[in-house]
Amino acid sequence: MGRPGGFWIRLLAYFIDAVLLTVLFVVVWPIVSGESLTDYFASGEELTWGDLFSLALNLVYYTGAVANWATTIGKRPFGLYVVRTDGSKVGVGRALARYLAYVPSAIILGGGFIMIAFRQDKRGLHDLICDTVVIRR
Repeated sequence: MGRPGGFWIRLLAYFIDAVLLTVLFVVVWPIVSGESLTDYFASGEELTWGDLFSLALNLVYYTGAVANWATTIGKRPFGLYVVRTDGSKVGVGRALARYLAYVPSAIILGGGFIMIAFRQDKRGLHDLICDTVVIRR
């Protein structure tokens, strides 16, 4: 199946995906909303339509990429793939659940992500919740 993807390589892959999604947001949001980026960032509101659009963009990207290709643009250069613990493909529902399971991983001060560094199988809380593992091929 492949050896588990470790903490640092997964963190680097995440940063690549985050930069890609930020650039995509910066390009698409003004077109979709008609709002300038200056207005978006200057808004004093706690939750804006732009925030919801960004959340939807992330949700569609991570769910779609993992369900269709078992990887993301950030993971691909490192040969990282998300699979079920039995090596089978992650479906759309499980990919969506895995993305949503980032919330409890983050809420506990990032502990759900940090545990990847300390577990022998390199699984985070979101992986344990959704029966997934990130492997290197």
